[in-house]
Amino acid sequence: MTPKEATPKPTSLEDLIRCGNVEAARESLAAPEGDLEVFEAIQELRQEVEPLEGWIATKEKAHKELDQLPSDTFTKLRDRHEPFRKFLPAGHTRIRDVIYTDAILRDPIISQLDSVEVAVSALAATFKDYGPALVQRYEEPARFAGHAEVWSYAFEILARDILPPNLLKLTLLSIAEHPHYRRKIQVTRGNKTITKKPYDDEIVANHRYSLWFPRWDDRAEIYGPFQPVRVLLTRTHPIIDFDGERFNPVFDSQDADFKHQMSIMLRSWNQRGSSPAPQSSQNILEHLKMFVDSSNNPALPYAQYDTPYFAGTLLAPFVDLHQKFILAVLEEPVAFSHEEKGVTLARFIEACQQLEPAKDTPETLQVFREKFSQLPEAVQNHWTNGFIKFPTLHQLWYRRVGEKIKTNPDLSMHHASVQALVSDIHQEALEELGRNKPK
Repeated sequence: MTPKEATPKPTSLEDLIRCGNVEAARESLAAPEGDLEVFEAIQELRQEVEPLEGWIATKEKAHKELDQLPSDTFTKLRDRHEPFRKFLPAGHTRIRDVIYTDAILRDPIISQLDSVEVAVSALAATFKDYGPALVQRYEEPARFAGHAEVWSYAFEILARDILPPNLLKLTLLSIAEHPHYRRKIQVTRGNKTITKKPYDDEIVANHRYSLWFPRWDDRAEIYGPFQPVRVLLTRTHPIIDFDGERFNPVFDSQDADFKHQMSIMLRSWNQRGSSPAPQSSQNILEHLKMFVDSSNNPALPYAQYDTPYFAGTLLAPFVDLHQKFILAVLEEPVAFSHEEKGVTLARFIEACQQLEPAKDTPETLQVFREKFSQLPEAVQNHWTNGFIKFPTLHQLWYRRVGEKIKTNPDLSMHHASVQALVSDIHQEALEELGRNKPK
């Protein structure tokens, strides 16, 4: 082939995503122009599908598309995602999303929903969180389009020849809005200022449950023994995270930030608010405790549509494991020897590598190990308490979730294509559960 005949390299953001050129797509999305392109595309989607009448009209069209859903929909979509999975950073591998999707699909509410709501719920919950492969997860307040909206944009490109158009639109909106921000966020990049507005997500007459399934999937992942792993990995370096009300400031010094994050204190909202920034930021224990406190409070927006199955049967046992880890860290520790702490930390790090198998996990864990060794002895001893408890919590999680997903969900009341999709998700969930089996 002569140079004149050579295939031109893809240059547009759409082409880069279609080709799986993740690094080049990252560069494009880092620029204000690429960021704005995604934001404007999502706004067009929102105008059409987000209003209740738009959702219902799109769903009516989607019902006619269920016969067009390929029998291997899940497999095709999973394979399209593989290049991006490899670029997910430590703390965001999302390997358990399919497990929790499978578990949530056992909710009795499924029998009351129409087949389109169930199909969209399953697709959005399973594939919602690949955005951190393309943009930094904790740059939400500085971007026009956050990680979820970026992935909604990318999913449309990857799935448009697999999913029929109206099923796709509903899935895209469900992916885009799953972070569930409740306040307006103003962003300025260059000479452009935009205001990101919360999504309209009210459930009316069983319409728009699909917007909540991905959030339930996220919340299931938040609880149990794995959130401490995720938070310790993501906060080894300073991040601007959301604490339910605001984005937390960070320390100028990485070491000072890490020391604050690992501090053994639980402050109330008012106590934190009266502290100067960045001391007002949640530390890791406060972040973990926030989720326990908000896990089953229908007065909060995050739990307002929780079903009895999700809140009681599914979530409560995971919240219990989550709480046990916090209590273990807070427990007055013995004075562990240097050898005891080293052995316990090594076992915990091995579990982190299994449960968060990202490309940068080994490097992140090495930094964590070095920073941990610089903490005061008393702080190290407290966290060692938690690390000792972790294998038991991991075992309990494995048994509890395994019991919930041991059989294939029976969705015979729904369209045959939905049952086929759910059955494939179940098989993948069983395989993923095996990869999460305690060693």
